[in-house]
Amino acid sequence: MAGLRDKLISEAMERKEYLEHITSKKVSSKTFQGKSYKVPDDPTRDVDEAIVLKECKQLLDKIPGLWWARIEAQGKLMGGRMIRSTMKGLPDLIFCIAGRLHGVELKRSRGGVLEPEQAWKLGGIQASGGRVAVVRSADGLSRMLSGSPASAVLTTVHGPIEVF
Repeated sequence: MAGLRDKLISEAMERKEYLEHITSKKVSSKTFQGKSYKVPDDPTRDVDEAIVLKECKQLLDKIPGLWWARIEAQGKLMGGRMIRSTMKGLPDLIFCIAGRLHGVELKRSRGGVLEPEQAWKLGGIQASGGRVAVVRSADGLSRMLSGSPASAVLTTVHGPIEVF
C-alpha cells in the first residue's frame, strides 16, 4: 500500500512541476470552436488555417459597409461516393469593396500550397477585373486591404497572385 501511495504522490508532483513549467513561460490564450488553448507567444509559430480564417472573419466584421462571404467546400455522400456541391478551387473568402470583387485564399502561416484548381479560379477572378491574394494571417489581410505591398508574388497562367 505504501508503494502505491508513493507512486501517486510522485505522479502528482510531476504534474505540478509540469504545470508550473508551462505557466512560467509567456503564453497567450486563444479560443477556437468554443475551447480555450494556451499557446506560446511566438510570432514565428505556425498557425493553422482554421485560426487564420477566424481572425480574418473578425477583421472583416469590423469594416463598416463591407460585404463578405465564406465559401466552404461541401458535398454529400451518395452511394458510397462524395458528390461535391461546390466547385473545387473557389477562394475561401470573397468580398466586394467599391464595386470590385476580391477573392482571398487562406493558407496556414507557414507552408500551405496553392493547388492548381485554386490558382486557376483566382486567376479567372483576376482576369475578370477582380483582385486576388493568398493570405497567411489577419495581419496579411489588413495589409492587403490597406494597399501595402505583398510579401511575395506567385506567377500563374492568368498573371501574378499576391501573397500577404
